[in-house]
Amino acid sequence: MGSNASETAQHYAGKVAVVTGASSGIGQALVVQLIASGARVFAVGRDTERLGQLHTLSAAAGDRLITGAFDVQDEAACEQLIQQCVSAFGCLDLLFCNAGQAMKGAFLSASSPQASTAIMRINYDPVVYLSFHALPHLIRSQGHITVTGGIVSHVGLPEFSAYCASKHAVRGFIESLRREVSAQGVSLTLASPDTVRTAVRSNMLDASGKASPLGYGDENAMSPDRCAALILQATQRQKSHVLLSRRAKILNLLQFALPSVLQKMLSGSFERQRKASVAN
Repeated sequence: MGSNASETAQHYAGKVAVVTGASSGIGQALVVQLIASGARVFAVGRDTERLGQLHTLSAAAGDRLITGAFDVQDEAACEQLIQQCVSAFGCLDLLFCNAGQAMKGAFLSASSPQASTAIMRINYDPVVYLSFHALPHLIRSQGHITVTGGIVSHVGLPEFSAYCASKHAVRGFIESLRREVSAQGVSLTLASPDTVRTAVRSNMLDASGKASPLGYGDENAMSPDRCAALILQATQRQKSHVLLSRRAKILNLLQFALPSVLQKMLSGSFERQRKASVAN
């Protein structure tokens, strides 16, 4: 184990964490790595069967792992899961907001604008609900909130307008909240990976909100384990923002340093794809 990994593991030993989106992908990897580091974890998802697999993946967890099926789009459920975690473990040190839904499709291809507003309830509302009910406990523990964003939290990408809007909203909320609670000892991280090999693409929605699975086509996509390890490192170091790929860093830099170049690059790519689609 490298020195960074060892320091990260020591940091989480004994900590109490809530992890949402824990049924698969990045959330599942976060739970497994936190348990391996000696943390106590309240793992939240909607798929009871897949949540049960966490006990197999974290065989040494014992009573340090509790799973619960909750719909984090519901405020009452968010309040309940936080209360159950604190009741079981006595405190709360860490909140990892990882649940979410992706949407891809040109805005004008939608049958109505309703799906674009619905995605806000999926990606934005749970972060607000969970933060509200967790913060009193996190203030007592001088704790930390980490939210999984993405390139879409920083750069407006064509065909992802609604998804980008929901993740930009999360970013604005986190940045503002950080300035309200930092003096009370609570820190916040927005961790933004690039493409990660999870179920997000297979669960993709189109612009009308209908299922539209999307393949990866990129064998170099980051693994959930690698992404989780980077998120835990960023959380340990109390990073405000962390972009977890070279492409994300380049696109974020371009939008500030050379916005006209980024505009031409992204809009040109979209227009070429649109014309090719029409031709076919």
